[in-house]
Amino acid sequence: MKRSTTAKTFTMAALTALALGIAPAAKARDKACSNATLHGAFAYLCTGSIASPPEVAGPFVEVGT
Repeated sequence: MKRSTTAKTFTMAALTALALGIAPAAKARDKACSNATLHGAFAYLCTGSIASPPEVAGPFVEVGT
């Protein structure tokens, strides 16, 4: 019973490695991406907390464009 489980596990791992190995890799430079080719509106959001110094400790949020 243990031998069958080990064989199945090895087979699944090998098939997963094969599938990931033959998947095409993303390459941004092939598409000529740059800041000049961006279109549309973009924004960012950053959240977290500050642990020290005690005067400014607490949660923070930052939003920008």
